[in-house]
Amino acid sequence: MADIINEETRGQDLNRIKIPIGTLRRLSHFTTEHIQASGERKSAIDWIPEGGVLIDIGCGNGDMGIAVAQKKKCQLIQADILDKRQISFKTNHFVLIDSDSPPNFTNFKTPADTAIAADVLDKVGYPDQDPAQAKISFLKGILTGLKPDGKIIVVSTRQANKDSLSKLKIEDLVETDPDLLNRVIFYPSKHNDAGKLIKISESFDR
Repeated sequence: MADIINEETRGQDLNRIKIPIGTLRRLSHFTTEHIQASGERKSAIDWIPEGGVLIDIGCGNGDMGIAVAQKKKCQLIQADILDKRQISFKTNHFVLIDSDSPPNFTNFKTPADTAIAADVLDKVGYPDQDPAQAKISFLKGILTGLKPDGKIIVVSTRQANKDSLSKLKIEDLVETDPDLLNRVIFYPSKHNDAGKLIKISESFDR
């Protein structure tokens, strides 16, 4: 894993980190199946290939991304505007993101398969761009660290986060952008809203 990115930071081995049970229970947002626009039933975590490389964008204290990576047996890169010393659950790979400009991961030695951004996109803003455009620029920045077919999974665990993105019509903008079309998956979205929720597919409880 040491050759995934050029920067390596001190942290714990991913598989040795024990995630609090409260975090595991909140991860139902990743395992709840929704009906896709295609009619297929799929949860957010189903888009993440097992054994691949995962970027946790806006990792916060790190627990949620680590739990997902452990479940899918992924190698994990944490990324945030926070200094790594503020992250409670640290892995061996961390990238600092500039809060005033889109992320740039072109220095990754190995592009990632998937990126997750949980409760992050609605908070993104840049001084020289309007709120909607800043979010589109943020998503395009994430693509610089992904494989050509890599996906960005945008998860909103709170209604306020979802409402903020809906107000700006971010999904509509993504669907009309050739760079982002079919690369960004929203949970929940206008295509798989709460009325079409199927079931909790699998628990993270141990």
